Amino acid sequence: MAKAAYIFLLGVVFMINKGNALNCFECHSDDDSNCFAGPLESFITACPNNATVCRTIRFTVEAMGTRKSTSKVNRGCAAMAADSTSALICLKQNRVTGSTTVVCECNTELCNVGSEVSMVTAVIFTTMMLGILLK
Repeated sequence: MAKAAYIFLLGVVFMINKGNALNCFECHSDDDSNCFAGPLESFITACPNNATVCRTIRFTVEAMGTRKSTSKVNRGCAAMAADSTSALICLKQNRVTGSTTVVCECNTELCNVGSEVSMVTAVIFTTMMLGILLK
């Protein structure tokens, strides 16, 4: 039990926003192909004071009748809706036209590095640890 509590507290420490200006990765894959998977170190930017989250938008268009697709990614600072208190949120929208848009927002330093899958994994891990601690 003590080990689980230690792991949970360590995770919380990494998720706490320190009150300083948030740093996020800011880039667009149209401008630099490294925006997809990195290295991302050259894209670190200090967000303006009104930015409360880092955002990653992935847009994929599948050519009709083929298995070929084109993807774009945009990373940057953003202001989260005032009624949202989640540390991470991802929304996926599939369109009839064959396009998919995934928007993920997170509120910790440089958290917009990965895909929505890795960020969702972090949320699931945290939820599982809470479940273990609350038993």
